[in-house]
Amino acid sequence: MMSVTFQPFLARSSDYPKVRVATSASLSFKYLKYRASTHNYSAFISNGEFFIQGRYALIEAMQRANVKKGSIVLLPSFHCRSMVEPALFLGADIYFYQVLDDLRPDFSRLSSILENKDRRPAVMILTHYFGFPNAVTETKLFCKLRNITLIEDCAHAIYSQYLGQPLGTSGNYAIASVWKFLPAKDGAFLLDNNKGKSSQICHQSWLREAKSFFVLLQKKAERIFEYMTPLSVNAASLLAEAHKISDKNKNNLSLESHPGLQNILPDKIQISGLRSSFYLTKFSDHARIIYQRRKNYQQWLFGIQSIQEIHPLFSHLPEGVVPYAFPVLADSQGIIFHMLRLAGIPILRWEDMALSDCPVSSSYRSRLLQLPCHQDLLPEDIEWMVDTIRQLAMELNQ
Repeated sequence: MMSVTFQPFLARSSDYPKVRVATSASLSFKYLKYRASTHNYSAFISNGEFFIQGRYALIEAMQRANVKKGSIVLLPSFHCRSMVEPALFLGADIYFYQVLDDLRPDFSRLSSILENKDRRPAVMILTHYFGFPNAVTETKLFCKLRNITLIEDCAHAIYSQYLGQPLGTSGNYAIASVWKFLPAKDGAFLLDNNKGKSSQICHQSWLREAKSFFVLLQKKAERIFEYMTPLSVNAASLLAEAHKISDKNKNNLSLESHPGLQNILPDKIQISGLRSSFYLTKFSDHARIIYQRRKNYQQWLFGIQSIQEIHPLFSHLPEGVVPYAFPVLADSQGIIFHMLRLAGIPILRWEDMALSDCPVSSSYRSRLLQLPCHQDLLPEDIEWMVDTIRQLAMELNQ
């Protein structure tokens, strides 16, 4: 098995205060329906097999594609750790293919490299980042010509479509996350477009179901009582503190990477997601969720258009795209990231990705910031975040 080296985190959560805006959606009757939806808003919800998390659905997809020890798996160089560990768990040899600035696969480079390999890759994983279709037609043809099994990673794209066709239906297999879009504690779908035999999945205990219900209520209470009207910020003070954190992290060797499997528990591979998570997929108002997420993305686009220090990775929201997050590119030094986190704005970065030779992934590891876009956000939440970003960007420019 080839060695994979995960990079260290670039920051510690303990360096920042609690966020002032909810990171994800909480349970709301506004987005529920008393009758199960009969409209096909997602191929995953209609036809998918239900797993506890996407990483375990991905393991199952790879196993059905006959991935085993020594098999070659093509993975994007820009990734979260949960994309990589399933292949490591199965003992596969991983090749990280380079991506372009828009995160599309660099097919010309990949083609030339594969010509010099003496073994055919078993699987290629194509990620539809943040809900946006990613080279669907090109990748399908690329894999078909080389007899490579295509797995679509739709963790960010459970609702999205491309040319009127649901994402996840072009590859041999596809996986999607539930909890990234709905107020569920867990849940992921595996879509088997080969119409293979379904797995024997075990349900979780009723005790765990009960505990998860209280977690949902707790999250709702936090949304009501803790995420109150955000406060104003002192931009100069946050800039000074951001530089301190940046300098400390540059010189601190304790920001170590964690080798091996950190996120895979073998006893969860054949476990279903919670029943409550599954029922949320059936009784949620998907049309309203889709509308609100798209509306929030458009509000973000309009709000940051005059801010020079950050710009959207995708400046247009095509019809059929339902965003998971609002991805932006910021300065390479990470100062604006520290400032936004210190201000209480929830942001995600993929910092502990595996080492590769891809310059885009190396740059985006610190520069690509994921801002929230979920349906629970109020217009004033986004307004506050935009205004705060503008204030901090102005301070950074002085």
